[in-house]
Amino acid sequence: MSDDKLVDYARRFIEEKGIKNRTGLANADVGLYNVLRIRKLLNRIGLEKKNVENRSWKGMSDDELANHA
Repeated sequence: MSDDKLVDYARRFIEEKGIKNRTGLANADVGLYNVLRIRKLLNRIGLEKKNVENRSWKGMSDDELANHA
């Protein structure tokens, strides 16, 4: 399957299943997710990456950490 056809298929699958993020896609169809990842097509399917910025707590002030919690 060409990259364009695979991206179109993935977009339809995502819409039909109501998938909101990449983790949801991986949970719904790990094979499809892995093919998209290996072919470096994940950025073309329109799903956001999880924001992992907030996972690094050591750079946060006490107030920022308390607000996050």
